[in-house]
Amino acid sequence: MKESITVSLTGGLGNQLFQLVNGLKAAQGRPVSLEYKIGKPRLNQFGLPEVSSFSLPTNVQLLNLKEPSWVLRKACGFTLRSSIFPRHMESTYIFRKIVQIVASVLVSQYLRCWHWVQSGRNLGFSELGKIRSKTFLIGYFQTFQNALDRSTRKDLHFLVPSFGKAEIDSYRILAQVEHPVVIHLRLTDYNLENAFGIPSPNYYKDALRLLGENIQIGKVWIFSDDQEKAREILPQSITQDARWIPEICQSAACTLEVMRLGSHYIIGNSTFSWWGAFLSYADNATVIAPRPWFQGMEEPRDLIPANWLRVDAWK
Repeated sequence: MKESITVSLTGGLGNQLFQLVNGLKAAQGRPVSLEYKIGKPRLNQFGLPEVSSFSLPTNVQLLNLKEPSWVLRKACGFTLRSSIFPRHMESTYIFRKIVQIVASVLVSQYLRCWHWVQSGRNLGFSELGKIRSKTFLIGYFQTFQNALDRSTRKDLHFLVPSFGKAEIDSYRILAQVEHPVVIHLRLTDYNLENAFGIPSPNYYKDALRLLGENIQIGKVWIFSDDQEKAREILPQSITQDARWIPEICQSAACTLEVMRLGSHYIIGNSTFSWWGAFLSYADNATVIAPRPWFQGMEEPRDLIPANWLRVDAWK
């Protein structure tokens, strides 16, 4: 295996994008390998991680390896969990170093080449220190900081789906006429995560009112993974004339590309809509995000850019 940074993918498309960007920033132009068997990320209709639905940068490759052992999955899962939510002695230097060495040995056996495991210290921005040429990155890395790197930002600019162009272009033409305000609700799996929470109807109503005080509001485009439930949550004043956007081409990547066509954004507490707003094609998009990001847990460090607006989400 060439001298490269290897990234462990986990979670949905939003998290996979954060992990990819962290790998690109760490690699500084060196090759980046994406490993997807250990962390069990969400897959696309082709059985590959959702991020692979994009035309990836030329220095990024997808590793198609054998199924990892139960022990390896457990070791990496524990490394991820203990780096974000350490319990008792798990936060001590000695404990973390032991976990790092054990995980490195198991990962190196799997990759058939020595790799030093490095993990983030929380959900958001994390100082990783010196990055070796053979590093295996584990974490969520939910922060805008890594995307500020000039080279990485250039890679993101050219990140587009490798299929679905005709349907996406039909929405592109529509967006030029309707100048949409994109609203996103993440619902299905969040119903099972009390610590995450789902922003209240008042959040969306107050956010749209705030937006209307500063700009001329165009057509509202609503994105949700459960449109029926979203219709129950959102006030009728928002939904009555809105355009409901379905999943595009059965693909999260294509749907995200359509979300990028918004002129302004009211996002949910989801990394999916975070990326839709962050990668918006609009030059001066106003973005409103929930405050705080989660209802029952700490907000990822350096997640929300300073120029985004915040509205109370849980009143």
